[in-house]
Amino acid sequence: MSAPAVRSTAPALFRGPVRLIQERVAEEFVISIDELLSTDRAVMFVEPRQIAMYLAWICRLKSLPEIGRLFNRDHTTVLHAVRKVKSLIVKNAEYAARVERLRAELAPQMPRTALKQVESIDDNQSRDLAHKLARLLLVGLRRDPKLLIDTLRRFEGTAP
Repeated sequence: MSAPAVRSTAPALFRGPVRLIQERVAEEFVISIDELLSTDRAVMFVEPRQIAMYLAWICRLKSLPEIGRLFNRDHTTVLHAVRKVKSLIVKNAEYAARVERLRAELAPQMPRTALKQVESIDDNQSRDLAHKLARLLLVGLRRDPKLLIDTLRRFEGTAP
């Protein structure tokens, strides 16, 4: 028997990036998380659900089956959602702008974005070091957030 769901009071990053996406998309479309994750096929729930799955996928947070489980869906449903949102982005500028705005708002809170930002570093040695640090942060977030916070506090202010 599973424990009842409790809303986390932990900082947003430690609640889980997919949950963060679900919360933000639900807020944007003025629906509840339960409605976002429901089996209801009404357009008012399907569109935000597909956008949330798409955002989780483009951030490369989880595999399709993992995203599916977090949305109470099969991985093929996630794949359909990704394709559908991509198609609508091409066809509808207003839709594309809304999805891009959500992505831009969520990007700073997504742990994997650190890896993408590292690519802009010119010096190879600095880039390698930044990659290692970004991967360490990702592993630390998944394994032990408290240890990660303590380690970061120790190194605060030691950058050149």
